[in-house]
Parts: sequence; C-alpha cells; structure tokens
Amino acid sequence: MTKFCGHCGNQLSDEQQALPFCPHCGNRLNPGAPSGASTASAPQLPAKKPVNACPVCGLNDEVKKVSVIYEDGKRDVNFSVPVTEVHSERNYLSDDPKDIRVTSTTSYREVTGTNLTALAQRLAPPAAPEEGSTCSLLALEIFLWFGGFMGNALLVFFVNAIFYGSYNSKEPTPIADGPLGLVIYFGAYILEFLLIILPLHRKRVKQNKANAETFRRQTELWRQNMAAWEASYFCFRDGKIFIPKNDAS
Repeated sequence: MTKFCGHCGNQLSDEQQALPFCPHCGNRLNPGAPSGASTASAPQLPAKKPVNACPVCGLNDEVKKVSVIYEDGKRDVNFSVPVTEVHSERNYLSDDPKDIRVTSTTSYREVTGTNLTALAQRLAPPAAPEEGSTCSLLALEIFLWFGGFMGNALLVFFVNAIFYGSYNSKEPTPIADGPLGLVIYFGAYILEFLLIILPLHRKRVKQNKANAETFRRQTELWRQNMAAWEASYFCFRDGKIFIPKNDAS
C-alpha cells in the first residue's frame, strides 16, 4: 500500500517509511496512523531547518563537521620495532680461515606514529599536489658538460694512436702536441654541445614549464577541493557527506 506524508502529502518509499521523520518536510512520521501516514498531532520540528541539517533526515543532532571528525580520528601511537644486529668474529687461534663465530642480538626501538580511524581515513582531506621534477635531466646535462672535457681528451689520444701509434711524450706528434689536437678537441666539444647538450637543455626547460603549469592547475583544483572539504558536514545517522546549501558554491 502506498503511503503519503500527512503533513506535506509527498509519497514515501519503503525506506523512507522506516525513518522517524519525513525526508521532504522534516515532520515526525506516526507509524500507527490508520492511513499509514503521520498525523498533525505528531511532534513538530521547527518550521525552519537548521543550516547544517542533513538532507536525508532533516536533522542536525548527529551532524558534525568533516574537518573536526578527521582531527578527532587522529591517534598518536607508540610501538616497538625489533632491530637485529649480526656480529661475526673470527677465531684467530685457529688455522681454519672459515672458523668464524656468528652471533646476533635483537633489541627493540620505540617508534611514534599517527594512526587514523576508519571514518577519519574515509573523511581525509584531499592530498596536496606535488610538482614534477627534472633533476635527472639536469644531472645528465651537468655530466655531459664536465664529462666532455675528459672524453674529448681521450678522443684526441685515440685519433693520435690511429695515425701515429701509442703516445710518447719524447716524440711529439701533430695531433697530440700540435694545434690539430686542439681543433679535434674543441670541434668535438662544439658538436657535442649542438647535438646533445643544447637539445637536452631545451627539453629540460620545456619540461620545467610544463610541470609548473600542471602544478599550478592541480594546486588551484586542490584549493577548491580543500574549500569544499572544510565546508562539508557528516551525518552519523545516515552516513551522508554534504555541504549546506548556503555554503555550496
């Protein structure tokens, strides 16, 4: 049999009929009414709902701010962590080099941490974004800058070995000891700069700009989510997370 609220006349589903109050108008339902609906003599809620009233049950007696629930759900915990140390000691009085005595000792270290209740984990604030890093590209760029000094020197000696054999300081060669070696050295460095270092540097600068823009957008979105999180309430009766209409953007 379909039931209706005797105050506002709205139809009630089977789940809504089990509630103590009408989810449409907030008046108390009377299960004992002949028509299956509430009567006007039932206790009345205030005509104006509270600002932070739950949209499901229309009450605020079991409503609490999400940020407060999260802080209340933090627990400082102390626990012990076993630490095992292994010691080896050789018996120098023995001729056998494998005569080693191994011992281990276990001690416990006190560690302090923070634990969250299941509800606090559910109502945790949005995680702050992290800016992307190009440290690996910067490290490679620096390595190529300074590695080129040694690498190009080895290149000069390698070319010299092809034409004149192994290098001998007592017998100068045009490549290892003359201006031709400097041409090879700096020529290779210029090619390395134009073909490897410069494109890598441009890629790193472009990646830094892209990371900065992505971080800016993520930070703006995170601030909006944080503002919504700080304005949110939680109803323990219905398990509903909501933002009051006057706080909703």
